[in-house]
Amino acid sequence: MAVTGLPAILALMGERLRPKKRRLSREKSKEDAVRAEQHAADEGKKANTRRASDWWVRTTTNHPWLTIVAVTALVALMTVPAINLRIALPDNGVEDEDTMPRQTYDLVAEQFGPGANGPLVIIGDIVTSQDPLGLMDDLRHEVEALPSVSEVQIATPNRSADLGVIVVIPEEGPESVATENLVHKLRDIAPQWESEYDIADIKVTGAAAVTIDVSERLFDALIPFGSVVVGLSLVLLLIVFRSIWVPIKATLGYLFSVGAAFGMTTLVFIDGFANDLLLIGQVGPVISFMPIILMGVLFGLAMDYELFLVSRMSEDYVHTGEARKSIRTGFRASAPVVVAAALIMMSVFSGFIPDGSFYVQPIAFGLLVGVGVDAFLVRMTLVPAVMQILGDRAWYIPKWLDRILPVFDVEGTGMDLRLKHLDWERRFGEVVARADNITIGDREGDLVSGAEMVIRPGDVIRLEGSPIAQEAMLGALGARIRPTTGSIFVFDISALDEASRVVRRTAYLDDRFTSLEKTDKPTLFLVNRPLRESERVKILENVKAGGALVLGPENHDFFEDETNYVVPSPIDEVVSAK
Repeated sequence: MAVTGLPAILALMGERLRPKKRRLSREKSKEDAVRAEQHAADEGKKANTRRASDWWVRTTTNHPWLTIVAVTALVALMTVPAINLRIALPDNGVEDEDTMPRQTYDLVAEQFGPGANGPLVIIGDIVTSQDPLGLMDDLRHEVEALPSVSEVQIATPNRSADLGVIVVIPEEGPESVATENLVHKLRDIAPQWESEYDIADIKVTGAAAVTIDVSERLFDALIPFGSVVVGLSLVLLLIVFRSIWVPIKATLGYLFSVGAAFGMTTLVFIDGFANDLLLIGQVGPVISFMPIILMGVLFGLAMDYELFLVSRMSEDYVHTGEARKSIRTGFRASAPVVVAAALIMMSVFSGFIPDGSFYVQPIAFGLLVGVGVDAFLVRMTLVPAVMQILGDRAWYIPKWLDRILPVFDVEGTGMDLRLKHLDWERRFGEVVARADNITIGDREGDLVSGAEMVIRPGDVIRLEGSPIAQEAMLGALGARIRPTTGSIFVFDISALDEASRVVRRTAYLDDRFTSLEKTDKPTLFLVNRPLRESERVKILENVKAGGALVLGPENHDFFEDETNYVVPSPIDEVVSAK
């Protein structure tokens, strides 16, 4: 809806979205005066908000190391309780005391022991046994001798005497650590019983065992799931911000928020701290799905807050080139949005804590803490401090990595360059192509440096200078090579942001691309080989119709009225110095 439906609706409505101009009258002037007073009051509130934002960002950036140490210590302290995090699939023991399932659960635990709510079932193939009854009696004694076993209710073969069944009642409830250890003990000792009693395929199951298995599978999935989430955030932010440090900082901040959320949830729901104060009334393992749900939802919200805050800093840095000043201007503009978004989500999550079920409460509480920590401690406190220390290094990216990454113009830089290009054309006339401050390089250094080139309709331009620099310039004009810096527009299309459209409006001819496709539109021809006569005729006709021709080092054909352009290259300077 946001990226497809809304732009379509705005395009359909057009100018009708603008408010109609009204003629002032005496009656309306009073209304306007009231509105003016209200507007002034609103502006005063905004000024107060800006002052608060200014004070906060100045405080964090004036003492960046102190801020980083304080936030890291606080988050670490909040994360420590997560060591005791236990997950399970809650049973009827977490229901409200006035419900029938809870009353039944408590009655069974009172009369038959807590383990009766989660009996374990052991089955095995005894088809080869000559004395199935004696075998099952021996297994009963083996099971009863194990710790944490309250009793063995049943130990018997089935009617066909090919399957043995043992029902075990643990001493403690199905969510206890002792019951979990008992399940693992039974499974560990099963191979020994199989060899000793000639039994095949012993399995330990039952509702409690299934709950333990599901919880362990989900817990084991946390690291792979977290790795995918962290890796995804690194890649996406690397593409968006064209920076190494910004994605690393954002991802570490996300891990801070997740750790604090896990720690505080463990402290309240498992350790019982402030449990009654929050009107929860239950202490025990949290639902197994909580960690994965919390990590997924918090990832989306954390990346939203990061984009809100840092994208404005990035935009200001692109336009001003002042890294530390951009921190403050970007923070001042986007901090109110982050605060509002975080408070909305926190109010929503907090509503599920006092009145929600024990299944939902840990998830809501974890998200409440996670959003609060992420928005106010990580994004609005830690991020400005880290960015202040990094300075210009915050926006560093290796040239080779910048070239291979796709381009997402989040800051609107491409639109700004296009508007400047169109303004340049209005002042200086129409062009087929225009290169502004182009630098092209590879891992070994720059091939082209500071190229400024204007190609007008009907131009035939022969490149001069280093052959490799000429070929790089041809590739950049045809959107086959991405420049390191600068901008190129071909028929008012950005070669950096819309390379595929530029490729369709250019014809690149060299030893690899030998065919000349038919075109009805004016085209920019980039030629780096000798032309056949038929090609020459077609190209000149197109050039007369508004196209242009640029010749590379491998073309030695003669054209009337051709002009020369020396491609500026550090390679020529090195050769001249030698």
